[in-house]
Amino acid sequence: MLTDVVKNKIRAAYNQLVQERNLQPRWGQRQMIAEVSKALSRDGFSSRPPIAVIEAGTGTGKTIAYTIAAVPVAQAREKRLVISTATVALQEQLIYQDLPDIAKLSGLQFSIALAKGRRRYVCLSRLDQALNSRSAGQTIPLYPDEYDWATDGDSGVYEACMASLARGDWDGDRDNWPDSIEDRVWYPITSDHAQCTGRRCTYVSQCSFFKARDQLADADVIVTNHDLVLSDLSIGGGVVLPAPEDTLYVFDEGHHLAEKAKNHSTAFCHIHSTRQWLIDTNAWLEKTQSVYVEYKLDDFIAKLTAYFQDLMSALDGLEAEALTLQPESFESNSQELRFEHGRVPELVRLAALSCAQLGAKVLGIAERLVIECEDLLDEEGGDTEAVEAMLSACQSLIGRLTLTQALWSDFANSSEGEPPPARWLRFNDSGTQLAISCHSSPTLATAFLKENLWDRAAGVLITSASLTALGKFDRFRMHAGTPEDAVYAVVASPFDYRRGRLHIPSHLPEANQAQAHTEAMIDYLPTLLGLAVGTLVLFASRRQMRDVYEALDVSLQAIVLMQDSQSKKTLLETHKARIDAGDRSVLFGLASFAEGVDLPSHYCEHVIIAKIPFAVPDDPREAALSEWIERGGGNAFKEISVPDAGARLLQACGRLLRTESDQGQISILDTRLLTKHYGRELLASLPPFARDLS
Repeated sequence: MLTDVVKNKIRAAYNQLVQERNLQPRWGQRQMIAEVSKALSRDGFSSRPPIAVIEAGTGTGKTIAYTIAAVPVAQAREKRLVISTATVALQEQLIYQDLPDIAKLSGLQFSIALAKGRRRYVCLSRLDQALNSRSAGQTIPLYPDEYDWATDGDSGVYEACMASLARGDWDGDRDNWPDSIEDRVWYPITSDHAQCTGRRCTYVSQCSFFKARDQLADADVIVTNHDLVLSDLSIGGGVVLPAPEDTLYVFDEGHHLAEKAKNHSTAFCHIHSTRQWLIDTNAWLEKTQSVYVEYKLDDFIAKLTAYFQDLMSALDGLEAEALTLQPESFESNSQELRFEHGRVPELVRLAALSCAQLGAKVLGIAERLVIECEDLLDEEGGDTEAVEAMLSACQSLIGRLTLTQALWSDFANSSEGEPPPARWLRFNDSGTQLAISCHSSPTLATAFLKENLWDRAAGVLITSASLTALGKFDRFRMHAGTPEDAVYAVVASPFDYRRGRLHIPSHLPEANQAQAHTEAMIDYLPTLLGLAVGTLVLFASRRQMRDVYEALDVSLQAIVLMQDSQSKKTLLETHKARIDAGDRSVLFGLASFAEGVDLPSHYCEHVIIAKIPFAVPDDPREAALSEWIERGGGNAFKEISVPDAGARLLQACGRLLRTESDQGQISILDTRLLTKHYGRELLASLPPFARDLS
């Protein structure tokens, strides 16, 4: 319940902040403060924690609104506040600018900490091993196929790291190291949850990760990212971050949450790299077996290496069955084969079952070895370093194999569910080698988020400028599984959308006529590019973007900055520099430029959208979801494709007005918005720009 004490605290903090900044109170911001404070103050409804889903457009001042509301509520409820973002840019803005500023000017007293995963911190044990010629090869890397592991030539970096730690000049955080460290150098001296031996490690009192984590215990507000929150939840919660039951979560940029949750629930097995990892691990175990004879661990290792041989044979069988399903020809170097309704072919299922059964035996021996090593570390005397190395190796083995075992078990069971998982094979032909990988993923994130977040957290706020599609929250609710009785609200925007003009030229051919539409764009685009100093052109396909660019006059090519020619950051910086120098500049980009790109004022006075951003129908998860809807008598195009396109179109249009004083034009070169029923529905869901539909 929102008490008068908390209400007064929130009201006073907001009034003081507005006065200190000499701002005009915004109706949408005040509305959001009220919605957040009321929702998160509720002790629960329908036996579930309070959940609020709030769409607040650019310029609302979301950070101020949810911080001013959530901090007093969290303190009153004696909960921790975790603010999670999808991008590093917003995370850094929160931790270094917005939150300190709010704390200073509002009168609210709260401490702030930044939470990062283990991989951002050096592991002293592994650093010491590297320096003492116990090379990375003596501790099994979790993903050896992804990195060119460090060599002896990198010892100078390791020596500098150790010396800096000893002097206290460095806290072990990769981001705080004065120079960049390549992945191949960094990964051998860090660890993850699976490899870390935790409080049993000799170096635990000096551990950079544990020191950083201990600091979180005293923070009122913890800033982190969606991936770390989801990783923590997937291993039970409360491991890196506070336990969900003790936490109020704010997911800023919350429209990414469901997709990221699906990614965390995805299982895969790259057959070639898994086989190579098993070979490398087996060789390491045989090489070190004699060291552990005195500890009577050699029998366990002998069993483990024997099971490894059987598992590699089973993996060969899985690959052989997958090869029988290989497409006859490849349109590109990568081809996917999705199993209809998620049903794995029987021979592939049996091969996966064999892998799963042997994998379970390997895991059983590895888990027993972990217990034996932990018991040995509890005893005094002995070669502690050797036992710690074995413990870390076994935990690494368990971590890697558990991920792969999830795929084998899923393929072996081949259960359907509602909706059924997406299951598929991917064939990658490099010209010299055919690599096969097996994949399984939920088509929706509902089960994961319900079990780990919606039913457990003390409270959750999801906010973003684009949570609705076609004016409704149905799309978000379907993908994320938020309960129907959660609070759903759209708060008022401070923008006068009449300062933006929406232009849809009616003379162009329909955008689904690919060649004709591209040729029409080539003819019409020069006219549009002359209307503004700063222009952003958003394409739905890389091919069309390149075709249009190559057909432009050389004088226009000279002012165009095209995606893929440089990094996104460099392109945006160059674009701004040109305009600051008094020149015109045009950005050509794909979907990644339709979101998270902030180009106020003259930097973007014209947004040109080539066509309605329908998803390319090649994602196995989207195809599986559409298949399920169609099987149930629904219309996948109407229920999935159109709302998804509406959400993307809204994001793209959001690139124009970034401040209350901005103005300009949006040109959408897709006449289907005028001629098709779904097009008119999409058009009606856009903000009320002044319209030119000629």
